Amino acid sequence: MHSEGREIASELEDAGLNCSISQNRRLKEFIAAVLTKTRLRCVTNSGWHKTDRGPAFVLPNGITLGAGRKAVAFQTTRAASGSEYATAGTLEEWQKAIAVYASGNSRLSFALSVAFCGPLLDILGEQSGGFHIIGKSQSGKSTALYAAGSVWGKGDRDGMVRSWRGTSNGTEGIACETSDTLLILDEMGQADSREVGDITYMLANNTGKQRAGRNGEARARKTWRSLFLSTGEVTLATKMGEIGRRAMAGQEVRLVSIQADAGAGMGLFEALHGLPSAGELADHIRRAARTSYGTASRAYLAALVKERDDDEPGLTDSIKGLVDKFEADCLPAGPADGQVRSVVRRFGLVSAAGELAVAYDVLPWARGEATRAAKACFQSWLEERGGTDAAEDREAIEQVRAFIEQHGESRFALLGGPEGEVENPHSRTVSRVGFRRLTDTPDGCQWEYLILPEMWRQEVCKGIDPNRAAKVLLEAGYLLPGDGKNLTRYRRIPGEGRLRVYAVSGSIMEGGTA
Repeated sequence: MHSEGREIASELEDAGLNCSISQNRRLKEFIAAVLTKTRLRCVTNSGWHKTDRGPAFVLPNGITLGAGRKAVAFQTTRAASGSEYATAGTLEEWQKAIAVYASGNSRLSFALSVAFCGPLLDILGEQSGGFHIIGKSQSGKSTALYAAGSVWGKGDRDGMVRSWRGTSNGTEGIACETSDTLLILDEMGQADSREVGDITYMLANNTGKQRAGRNGEARARKTWRSLFLSTGEVTLATKMGEIGRRAMAGQEVRLVSIQADAGAGMGLFEALHGLPSAGELADHIRRAARTSYGTASRAYLAALVKERDDDEPGLTDSIKGLVDKFEADCLPAGPADGQVRSVVRRFGLVSAAGELAVAYDVLPWARGEATRAAKACFQSWLEERGGTDAAEDREAIEQVRAFIEQHGESRFALLGGPEGEVENPHSRTVSRVGFRRLTDTPDGCQWEYLILPEMWRQEVCKGIDPNRAAKVLLEAGYLLPGDGKNLTRYRRIPGEGRLRVYAVSGSIMEGGTA
């Protein structure tokens, strides 16, 4: 109140109030004299906000739902508008034009269930994460995005469907705008290979970069909650591999790949619902997503906000019960790594969201349809992954196997003869990492690779934890145990003496990851 009057007037003008240029002093006097008992909470993010009057859900275009809607004021530098979160048609029209065609089509049903999942993250306190639908061109990947986008707004590239082609800063802004709703990114192939891994981490970690203000002080970071949906002809690992980077296990857990091909010979689809071809069905959904959209999310939120206000503990328990049952049904018998448990619970949350939308009469499906779709997609991911062990363990075995495949003859000096002498002492092994020799086993002769400890750390296990890799190979039966607790064992090498080496069985070339 004691600053220049034009600063106050400028803020009010920006908000839409016409202020007299010559009456700044009187404007300050008036504002300073106003007393009010009513308080509004100014928020910059869409999504859930708790108030004294109850929960409120703010859509990115400023529309607020719930008992606490009058206690919240949405203030942002850019509110989503136009086709992004608009509505067209009625809920019944959307159900008949889009939702009914998802029944019996696991990938399409799953994508629609993902669209309803965003508001549940805050209720259960779950972290963000994503699903990446991968497949060849014209397999129906984008059709799933159009259908999912139509839940919240216009299901097209000029509406809810964004492109992977952008910077991490730009994607950060989009994530903040779509918090608690749905973020859709199409065609990973267009993304910058140098940034796609960082974007994946950023989206799943719920927070943007830490930035400094004008005076060097830390500015408030952008935050969000988002279950995002992506498509592409390549996986995250393949995209990062274009520049020689390896996808970390944490990135692949945060962005789970699902094959677009449902295995029925029709790409994404398994049931055509009377239409002559998969192409006709895809075209129908694409057209419908441009004419009937936005109403499903409004109906879903109206029911969800009311139930959360009436009985939040009961709502939380029921959703958690569905997720727990999904995990129990889908995890194979035996131990499963924490990465797999994290992913199966995310699939379970999608299943719960779809079943909740069915219970609210938003999705016109039979009960259990969303769960069947989520189970089919989870099994697709699990089969593609190759098991329930940790990704780092599989990578360790694959990396050692790949090194032997590539350098088995060139970087391992050959030992032979009854005393294990060097077969040709006059030959020179360039960049030697160890030795190889034939050994007798119950199954016949087999190679044994003797890797020197320093080379094991610097070359064979480059980029991964060498100790963990050795333990993984030992548990899988590919590393011959040493004496006591040692993972290495002594071998007498002619001309070298007794050396400690990692003794890797040649069976690693035949087996899988365990």
